[in-house]
Amino acid sequence: MIKSTYLNDVTHEDFYQIISLALVFLKKENLEELKLEDAVAALEKAFNAFDEAFKQMRKTGFVQVKDEIDSLRDDLLIGFYQTASALLRFPDDEIREAAQRIIDIVDHYGGTSITQMPQRDETSAITNILQDIAEADLTITGSKRWTDRLLIENNRFADILAQKTQKEAQYVAGLLSEERKNADSQFRHLCKSIDSLAFVFGAEPYQPLADNINQLVANAQQAMKQKASARKTAKKKKEEQEGN
Repeated sequence: MIKSTYLNDVTHEDFYQIISLALVFLKKENLEELKLEDAVAALEKAFNAFDEAFKQMRKTGFVQVKDEIDSLRDDLLIGFYQTASALLRFPDDEIREAAQRIIDIVDHYGGTSITQMPQRDETSAITNILQDIAEADLTITGSKRWTDRLLIENNRFADILAQKTQKEAQYVAGLLSEERKNADSQFRHLCKSIDSLAFVFGAEPYQPLADNINQLVANAQQAMKQKASARKTAKKKKEEQEGN
């Protein structure tokens, strides 16, 4: 009935959402009748411990700030790229050629797919782009305000990531990771219980729960695949360009 419980690769944020939604579905059922009271209670206890650890990490303020800066630099990179692309039709040859050189450099490091890279790789790619683009081309195309702001946000992200890494040595690598492991173990145990009880007492009462859990896990796994595919495409494109 339960097709998969593999959630190892999802982010802490996504794991939180999946388990919290699973608990919502579970609490709508007659757990005593389904003989799932103990398994659900164990999952809820483990999830609450994970939730507390997650809150402790968020109290550092780094998670929200980091995500906000990352989103901002994504927008800046895409806006910069689109602005240069629009100039490829400019009637002035000098401006058009400068825009093409800018596009070539950004494409060399992955183009707009850079925004789908792991955050550290994205930081490196943006740093390389800003170092490689000629000041004259930025001046000719009027794009320097884009790169000045992109440099600021990329540096801010690198700084906050360094601070975040220090904090995560205390929170994520320790308490948070351990509590997530416990919650994941209880989630797997619950799913095994559903399968076992369905085998003994019949599948029909357990099918709605199984369907909901399967959908939650499938959605998470699909999202993981899409992110991995985007990173793979960006890496392959970069390797091909470096080979040329």
